[in-house]
Amino acid sequence: MTEGVVLFADLQMDPLYDSLGEQAARALIGDALKILDEGIRAGAGRVVKKIGDQVMAVFPDAAEAAIAAIAMQRGVAALAHAKSRESRLRVGFAWGPFVEQADGDLFGDTVSHASSTLSRRRNGKIVLTGDAASRLPPAQRAKCSLIYTLELKGKGGSIEYFELPWE
Repeated sequence: MTEGVVLFADLQMDPLYDSLGEQAARALIGDALKILDEGIRAGAGRVVKKIGDQVMAVFPDAAEAAIAAIAMQRGVAALAHAKSRESRLRVGFAWGPFVEQADGDLFGDTVSHASSTLSRRRNGKIVLTGDAASRLPPAQRAKCSLIYTLELKGKGGSIEYFELPWE
């Protein structure tokens, strides 16, 4: 078992196909996915997998995941602004133990918690679990605000979700 940060980024680009058409939407999504890749590299992370317009990445620590998440939000916001579109990126991450399979895929509660961060806020936000927030540098941690606490069914305890500002 390995410990680290699991991050999910979801572009929420489905409405683009209706408004732009398939070819233009694919081009815009391709540009946005490149921005996500650049953000992951900026934070010294590694892409685990891509599923449509969603990316899963892993980082050695929360500070590097925060660097990546902020770079992703800023890059996609700039792209959306240049194309007169609303920024539709959700980014979330969690810190903790996970199992890495031989094919590089990740499994475990930390992966589930990271994935669940995407449903905790609207587009244009960065959400992280309390364990990840507690591992940020003090100045950055102080900027985080608690948005939600979730009771864990069948496992006891709870998980806190925080928002990390990036604008």
